[in-house]
Amino acid sequence: MLNETVSFVPATPSSESRIALLRELDLFDGPREPLFDEITRLAADALRAPVSLLTITDAQRQFFVSGHGLSPDGETLRETPIEASYCRFTIESASPLVICDARSNPLIATIGGPHGNVISYLATPVLSRDGVAIASLCVAGPEPRRWAKADLRLLEGLARVVTREIENRAAARVFAAGEAERKAQAAHLQVLVDNLPDSALVQYSLWPDGTYRFLQASEGFEQLTGIPAADALDDARIVMDRIPAPWRQTLSDVESRSAAELSDVDIEVPLLVGRRRKHWLRIKSRPRREADGTVVWEGVVSDITEQRRTEASLALRNRQLDLLSRSADRLLLADGDENAVLDEVCNDIARTIGMEMFLIYRPGSEPETLQLVLSGGVAEQEREQLSRLRYGQWLCGRVAEQREKVIVEDLQLSPLPGIEALRAAGVTSYAGFPLLAGGELIGTLCFVSASRTRLADGDVRTIETLCDQVATVLERTRLRREAEEHEMRMRLFVEQAPAAIAMFDRDMRCIAASSRWRASFDLPEDYASRSHSDLSHWLPARLREAHLTALAGGELYAERERHITPEGAVRHFRWECRPWRDARGKIGGVLAGCEDVSLRIEHEARLLESEARHRLANTSLRRLVEGSPFRVYVVYAQFRLAI
Repeated sequence: MLNETVSFVPATPSSESRIALLRELDLFDGPREPLFDEITRLAADALRAPVSLLTITDAQRQFFVSGHGLSPDGETLRETPIEASYCRFTIESASPLVICDARSNPLIATIGGPHGNVISYLATPVLSRDGVAIASLCVAGPEPRRWAKADLRLLEGLARVVTREIENRAAARVFAAGEAERKAQAAHLQVLVDNLPDSALVQYSLWPDGTYRFLQASEGFEQLTGIPAADALDDARIVMDRIPAPWRQTLSDVESRSAAELSDVDIEVPLLVGRRRKHWLRIKSRPRREADGTVVWEGVVSDITEQRRTEASLALRNRQLDLLSRSADRLLLADGDENAVLDEVCNDIARTIGMEMFLIYRPGSEPETLQLVLSGGVAEQEREQLSRLRYGQWLCGRVAEQREKVIVEDLQLSPLPGIEALRAAGVTSYAGFPLLAGGELIGTLCFVSASRTRLADGDVRTIETLCDQVATVLERTRLRREAEEHEMRMRLFVEQAPAAIAMFDRDMRCIAASSRWRASFDLPEDYASRSHSDLSHWLPARLREAHLTALAGGELYAERERHITPEGAVRHFRWECRPWRDARGKIGGVLAGCEDVSLRIEHEARLLESEARHRLANTSLRRLVEGSPFRVYVVYAQFRLAI
């Protein structure tokens, strides 16, 4: 469970730049957008919260970019004063805000206590690429609630989706601004003809025999291509030969169509510079037909190598974020076979990062051993060999022993000891990570490749995030298994107990009942999961109501309680009601014991009545003897009285 936030420390970046960015992206006072509405709806549904908000703030107000679960009047309410805002704490501190009960929270007390019916509240900041909190994504409810770490991780995953959307908008604006700038540069080509950075102005023609002729080239041509402009003017083939054949054919087809239709050319082609370097050039030109029928193009050639790298890096990061979002959905919301979900997720990760194999180990039955529980891309024979490891054995054992990640790139050339077997198997890269829960090792996860030598930028962070998710799933599976085993042991104890005992869950559905309970209260064979009110409607009234006290942690009992059955019979019961707890110490339901003591009460009443008659007879006899004028002898023989 998460600790409740009771104070906050403002982050160092000023709010002016954040507000300027939000206004630039038209997020203030803008219309509601389906994407953001879908994110707040998903947050509310996934965390079972009635309200979810995506909020931005300025100095005077908080504005709801999106809201889910607001009251009918609140659906049109898009902003409130900043003084009543919980979300500003999240944005100003750039850290999550956890409120379990706003009525007793010191931080909420600083703004005058709870506002509206917001009692429980969980929020995470929406961070920009440089770590500035630009918005808050939150869920809230009208009742106190303990928030789990998994709740925050899920909310953070959705916040990253919001971040990606905002960054994409900013990137689109940057790209649009770049386009406008390039158009402005085109209007001043004559002035910049010899000074364009990373670009060159060219004039060329395509002859009927399919060969190119450069008619003009600016001084930047040599810096762009590595070929002096004079050499290119003499023979254009020295430029065309450096374009790989498939791209050269594509360029020829584009130029031929442009010549036939007099349409503009806009194409990106690779150019080999030196032996290994490859630059990307963007060719933008416009054709015109001269009087003799020759088609001449004038245009600009630009070096877009860095732009291509940036776009590739951004695309890779988006794929990684998409992958983590999908993984979080599948892992954290999984309801079924966790191994099947883990297998699907790890295979998805392996494909995305280009690693052919993965291995998941759990601690073995013996100390400091690992047992292989899941793998992908591994042959059956290899799986047998890798099924059991000692701590420190091979790289996976080293990860478990050190509890630290181990990354080995270009493994065939690595001097790291203990990798001889992997090198012999043709492995070229390895990435292993410990799976930790509460500081305890619960397993290891590694990815292996026999084709790539290095990991792409961000792959390690992606796998580390995945490991956190996997560790959560494995720990959840372990805790659930322990809880099920604990409940099963309690159920067996109840069913086999020699007394009349029954076990109920928190909704007072019968889980198990001893044979004496079933016989005493004539339970049907299908008693399991049925309500106690249906099964034992003639139990003592206080026992039927005592479950509320037991669910709150209390215990109630009665030595003798009189009860009249629907048939009018008088019954007496001795009963006890107390809570039972699961493996984690939480109250899982109610344990009730009840005994029909009517016969005992009847026997006790008869005994008391007999004793009263005996005392009366003795008293009468004593009076008779004491008042008689004769000497009286009383002889008891065979329990008969003789005088």
